[in-house]
Amino acid sequence: MSNAVSSVLVTGAGKPGTSATITALRRSGYRVLAVDSAPEASGLGKADRAYVVPAGSQAGFVEELTRVCLHERVRAIVPLVDEELVDEELVAVWELSRLGIQILSPRLSLVALCLDRLQLTEVLRLCRVRTPRTRLASKGAGDLSFPMVLTDRYKTGQVSPARVAQDMQALDGLLFEHRAHLGRLLIQEHVPGPEYSVSVVVWRDGNVQAVVPKEIVYRKGAAHYAVTRRQEALTQACAETARVLDADGPISVRARLDAAGDPHVFDIAPPSDEDVFVDGECGGGRSPRTARPGAHRRRPHSEEQLARRHHPAPAGQWRLPAPACTRPP
Repeated sequence: MSNAVSSVLVTGAGKPGTSATITALRRSGYRVLAVDSAPEASGLGKADRAYVVPAGSQAGFVEELTRVCLHERVRAIVPLVDEELVDEELVAVWELSRLGIQILSPRLSLVALCLDRLQLTEVLRLCRVRTPRTRLASKGAGDLSFPMVLTDRYKTGQVSPARVAQDMQALDGLLFEHRAHLGRLLIQEHVPGPEYSVSVVVWRDGNVQAVVPKEIVYRKGAAHYAVTRRQEALTQACAETARVLDADGPISVRARLDAAGDPHVFDIAPPSDEDVFVDGECGGGRSPRTARPGAHRRRPHSEEQLARRHHPAPAGQWRLPAPACTRPP
């Protein structure tokens, strides 16, 4: 058996949760390289090798990433910063696939759709996916029903965090507060039920390999804490959403359950640092994008700790290059 270990590169090493992704990959036997534009990025110290590169919006990012990949013989890239996936300059990152490097993300057109919430909700409604009704804030609430949420249309260059209004007076106050940016904000009907972040593992053949619903139970800043739960209706809805969107890479679906238990999809994104869920005992979990089918199972320790119950995936091989041998973390 060869002693060579497959090398995987992770971007956005300074984002919350990236350290857990790096740790999970290393425990699975991969040699991990991490890159970030900030030398103090926390994830850099967790990787086998680390590089400080230009920011994704700066000239030279693609060239430096290419140099690192060729020098380190990288076999796959796990991009964890949405902006890196859609910037015109960074479309060239996908050219690395011609060198045999796999980009673990959906195609660029799907990523671009997911980053525009208005277009995304319109497409979902056309595909008959249950989603909250949505309007541009500049057009007012119209016939939408309360409660409503004021949120950004675009996921890049965000104007305001999502804020819920229970009545017209509260909504008018929010609209007045953000009156200079109404063209970049959306008003959306708010489903007052449990919120889920659902990891859907899909690859180029379009087959859904796993669906992992995680109920968000606590938020702190950019991070959220979640418990993995079995929700059959939600699992089916997210698998169908991936199918109608013709997803060809892993996606993270955000949804809420209404009083009847019906799921309402209100956001979709390529997996990012937010897709890493935090375990109360060990401090970090595996991102489903890097999990091989059936490989991620743990016995829950108590009701208070964050449980992990992975839905069994259909037989098949996840496309992340398998490690040639295992190594300790």
